[in-house]
Amino acid sequence: MNISNLRYYRKTPQRKLNNVRIIVLLLIGVIWVGHLVSGYKREPSKEEHSFALMREADVALRTARLLEDKSWLQTFALTMLTNYSFDKVLDQVLNEFSQSSQKGLLDADGITAYGYLRALKSQEAEYIDLEHLEKSASEELLWSWEAEVLKRYSSNLEYHEYELEEDIAHDQEIYACLWWRFLLNAMVFFVGLPFLPAALRCFQLKNIKPVGIASSWDWKTTLTIVLLVGLCGDWLFYLSYLIPDSLWNMSPIFFEIIFDSGWRCIPAVALIVFLRVRWRHLVRVLDLDKMPHLKVVLGMMCLAQVFDHALFFVFNYFDYIEWATINSIEDGLGGLLLAFTSAVIFAPIMEEIEFRGFLFRSLQGSFPWQLAMVVSTAFFVSIHYYDVYGSISVASFGIVACPLYLATRSLWTPIIYHALTNLLITMSFWPLYHGIYS
Repeated sequence: MNISNLRYYRKTPQRKLNNVRIIVLLLIGVIWVGHLVSGYKREPSKEEHSFALMREADVALRTARLLEDKSWLQTFALTMLTNYSFDKVLDQVLNEFSQSSQKGLLDADGITAYGYLRALKSQEAEYIDLEHLEKSASEELLWSWEAEVLKRYSSNLEYHEYELEEDIAHDQEIYACLWWRFLLNAMVFFVGLPFLPAALRCFQLKNIKPVGIASSWDWKTTLTIVLLVGLCGDWLFYLSYLIPDSLWNMSPIFFEIIFDSGWRCIPAVALIVFLRVRWRHLVRVLDLDKMPHLKVVLGMMCLAQVFDHALFFVFNYFDYIEWATINSIEDGLGGLLLAFTSAVIFAPIMEEIEFRGFLFRSLQGSFPWQLAMVVSTAFFVSIHYYDVYGSISVASFGIVACPLYLATRSLWTPIIYHALTNLLITMSFWPLYHGIYS
């Protein structure tokens, strides 16, 4: 039976006020653009930005020191870079701290760290409090620049030889995390390599008809709902302020998961209500009744590895990689649970239903699938507030997800691909920037 003739699907009526609906859509679109601009211009808090910048700088400097005596092949395998000297990394770190200082994004700890880093570069001790550092060295783990300062400027032989056991152990943990990330990415590449031809065939689409009942969906109404829900989505987080601090502090990760998953679910639920279909038939209507094509997914993961590493290499060469992108809320096992729940479960399911299952399909009913892919991907990128490098990476994912969906006729295929991609990112970076610091 053709799914477009199923009696349980009540086709959304085509209204005659098309001009009015287009005007409303354009008006909402203008408000949406303003919303996006304000989102991209929004500055983080000083504490959060300084925390992220200091932690990423610490990893970068320790990595550079660890790889000083290693071969270029080992350096490239662990960092995707060939020129990764300590002095070059120090220059990059100082540049990031300088830009953050000019924007007023450094808190007291960040300003202190910036002073020590400048001392390392200029060989001047005007920013250094050796007495405080020597006291801290016996009580807590030092930042990499603090340990370097003690090594260079302290008259105490212990610090001069850099025999700080906790710092050495921390360096080895970072080294182990770098190897873990390399082995994990290598495994994904070689497991998916045999299936690369199957993945590439997904791009050989000709005369593709709309999937399922897409031809009967009204793209103007669908896009209006996507924009409206996107505009209202941020307001969901303000509801968290209604919860008393005493209750929130009992289990902050629990409430974070609740509000994060709620924000992700609202767009998909709103669109499902618009679909006006009986819930027991929802899986079939959304093409969730077909099994995913895992071989195609693995092949596409292999291809994505090549593209993402090449993209990182090029952007890093021109110093266009954004720093201070991590979030303290993902620290500890509770933070890992939040990252896994948000990125690996709710985001893949809800975002694929919204952007591929609804928006892409409704656009495909009226326009060529290539144009539908570009437009739906543009909206998919717009809700991820990343820099140029991150936006290109997200866009490449959206460009891939659409032909995956068309070629396999199963929404589970891009969902699984989305989930595995986010899982790979989480398992690659969480141990390095969150696990060992927790």
